[in-house]
Amino acid sequence: MDPSLANRIFALVTVLILIADVGMLAVLLGKSESLRRAGDWIDEVFGEGTLWIAWIVALGALAGSLFYSEIVGFKPCQLCWYQRFAWYPLVIVLLVAAIRKSPKIGMWALPLVAIGWGLSVYHYTIQLFPGLDAGACTTEVPCTVRWIWEFGFISIPLMSFAGLTLVGLLLLWARKNT
Repeated sequence: MDPSLANRIFALVTVLILIADVGMLAVLLGKSESLRRAGDWIDEVFGEGTLWIAWIVALGALAGSLFYSEIVGFKPCQLCWYQRFAWYPLVIVLLVAAIRKSPKIGMWALPLVAIGWGLSVYHYTIQLFPGLDAGACTTEVPCTVRWIWEFGFISIPLMSFAGLTLVGLLLLWARKNT
């Protein structure tokens, strides 16, 4: 199967998520009146749905990873597997948190987000600079291979990074509003 259309769609979604990441980070950390109003707008639009949005992002990551490995045929490297170990439980934890409307339960997901985030940063870094690979992967499926390289910078680890960042920010946002 030729994944070029899917790659482009996932890359565009990743760009939107990166923009959302920067915006949410600015609103969470900002002190200005305009950023406070933006935060009020986010609360109005999403209300208690913040945990559901985090769950949808996690579910999308799970579906995307399975699409690429099971349908397209990309073999996940070790770091991809480790990132999946962070993403997959998030789907369950965030679903429970959203159903129970409990940001406290959602906070249990933050260690998974942090671990996955660190792995994705390292993975993306060694894709950019293969010489920095400390032997994390096998030669059969090297971590430095870019199965996707859209817009000159978007790869699967960057997709993971963007999604995990958004999930983490949404969890912090939900917790802030309790």
